[in-house]
Amino acid sequence: MKQLNINSVSRRNLIDLKGFGPVLADRIIEARTFTSESEIIGVNGIGVKSLSKIKINNGIEFVFNQITSSSTPVFSPFLRGPLVMRHDTEGGGHWRASRGSRDHLGIDIECIAGEAILSPIKGKVTKHGWPSSSKPNLRYVEVTGSGADDEYRVRLMYSTISDSIDVNDAVERGDPIGIAQAVSVEYGLPNMKDHVHFELFLNGNTTKVDPTHYVLE
Repeated sequence: MKQLNINSVSRRNLIDLKGFGPVLADRIIEARTFTSESEIIGVNGIGVKSLSKIKINNGIEFVFNQITSSSTPVFSPFLRGPLVMRHDTEGGGHWRASRGSRDHLGIDIECIAGEAILSPIKGKVTKHGWPSSSKPNLRYVEVTGSGADDEYRVRLMYSTISDSIDVNDAVERGDPIGIAQAVSVEYGLPNMKDHVHFELFLNGNTTKVDPTHYVLE
């Protein structure tokens, strides 16, 4: 019987399993990280009988290895220096960190205002948008993947677009696409560390998924 790590298996490999489809695969990815089969059963659309049937029909058993610091990130670094999760007195930068009445659906990586933002994936620049209508000076750059990266869409917030890039331009991993902004100044929060807020979407879906192991070692 083959072992399948439910915490790291790709969306494509989930869809290839008998009894799975795109909707269920997205729910699994959104709900990770799992520590037991009872937590998988808690996902909408999966019950005790259906999970047992999936295991039998595919000849698999689930394992629950966690993504560790020795894991290799899926994406290329989007800053030239080390990628460090933001933590300061204004809040944590991790996935689902508390933001009062809502969750933080992305991760924050510390940066220096004015430094280059690089494309983490191969694809096309599809938007130069605004994260908030109340902060019109703050922008984001969105890249939609192509080729080997075609299942990904990423947004790098608090970044203006590079002078050499326009929307609809093709980019490779590591190409400069933006310039980091001074988000602490825009929000008037001197104790906040300037950062890039990183969001990830899979396969054209609008649901954000945890990008942590895609970005960080």
